[in-house]
Amino acid sequence: MHLTLQCCYAREVWHLSLGANSRMYNGVSSASSVSDWWKMLCTQRGAPARTEEEITLSAYIAWHLWKERNRRVFEDKDLTPRALVNMIRDDVTLLSEALRPTHTAEG
Repeated sequence: MHLTLQCCYAREVWHLSLGANSRMYNGVSSASSVSDWWKMLCTQRGAPARTEEEITLSAYIAWHLWKERNRRVFEDKDLTPRALVNMIRDDVTLLSEALRPTHTAEG
């Protein structure tokens, strides 16, 4: 939980990715466990339903935070929070483009 949601580095990445006033960021900061955070993310609980884009972005942020931890431990390299956010945005954009329906000419 600490690695993905609570450490200073993770909080900075979440803040840069979502903004301090984002309902997604507020959900991150109020979760007591990763499991609780994921349940809050994927259910309504009195708030508007999370969009598929919000859930996808949150999953990518958590995954990239884990990958950054591994980069630091196993490769002795690190990225700034801003560089990691840029990498996350690039990946989410690439995913979005890959999932975009293609139009083919018939005939």
